[in-house]
Amino acid sequence: MTAVDDGETAVPDEAAARPSPSPRPRDAEPDTPESADTTDTAGTAGGNDGRAPRSKLHVLLIAVLLVVCVALLVAGTLVGLAVWRGHQQDRDRAAATEAARAEVVNILTIDPNAIDAGVQRILDGATGPFKEDFASRKDVFSAVVKEQNVTSTGEVKAIAVESASDGSASLLVAATSTVTNAESGGQPQPRDYRMRVQVQEEAGQWLVAQVEFVP
Repeated sequence: MTAVDDGETAVPDEAAARPSPSPRPRDAEPDTPESADTTDTAGTAGGNDGRAPRSKLHVLLIAVLLVVCVALLVAGTLVGLAVWRGHQQDRDRAAATEAARAEVVNILTIDPNAIDAGVQRILDGATGPFKEDFASRKDVFSAVVKEQNVTSTGEVKAIAVESASDGSASLLVAATSTVTNAESGGQPQPRDYRMRVQVQEEAGQWLVAQVEFVP
């Protein structure tokens, strides 16, 4: 150890040669927060990955529900149309039946004292070939009724729809009439008829287009 002249305690050479510790930078951040940030980021990413499948499933469920609702709506509409069409067909059949019944009664009911009114009733319920044919013969028909003093009362006993389509129908009619004329000496004579009557709709009204007597 070397002595110093001013009398102070000498510092050992070994201590003087040892380097002093370097100061720690103030702006340095601990490692722990960085680790925490990394962990949080990873956790957030993992959370997004977890939510993505749930979001897709939610959208899929909504799409399925929409498809089901649309299918139910379409099915309900089709059922409603079928029911409405069934009711419409029933109304058409009833209207066609009533038109055929009324016209057959008009044809078989004859009063020589009101022949013009009777002829007009037949024409009012007719259309097509039947109306044209009867209109061309009405004068001869009226003359025969008056000359023979023909009186007839008709009645429909049975009527059925043979076939039907939009705006037209074919019906089978069983009818009877009680006829008196000059040849019968005033004695009523019963008569039976079977007819095939074709009707069609015109402007919302059902009219007889053809009448055919069948055996």
